[in-house]
Amino acid sequence: MWFIGGSVALAVILVVLGKRIFRAKHACTAGVMFLTCVSALSSICLSQNYILSVTPGYHDGIGISNPIAYWIIGEGVWTPGRFEQYFTNAITITLFLLLLSSAFYLWESRLANMKK
Repeated sequence: MWFIGGSVALAVILVVLGKRIFRAKHACTAGVMFLTCVSALSSICLSQNYILSVTPGYHDGIGISNPIAYWIIGEGVWTPGRFEQYFTNAITITLFLLLLSSAFYLWESRLANMKK
């Protein structure tokens, strides 16, 4: 879970530095896009883990195939259904963040135009 918390903390730092120090016009968009990229990477890793867990003969039992999936899933009960649940949740979060970044971009663009 520290992977998710660390990513959110980095995004907040990116937004604060962008707004306060660099005076960026689209700092919130950059922060949300950073989270979108992290979420997309997580989705890829979780999809690989799910696909390998349902592929017969790949593992001797069930396991986690990469470190990022392990950071997200942890030591809980490992089942292909749980891996699928984590994967579908990651895809949903990635799509939501993509829509949110578009909304932030439009909002920040309007604010920049109003200040002119």
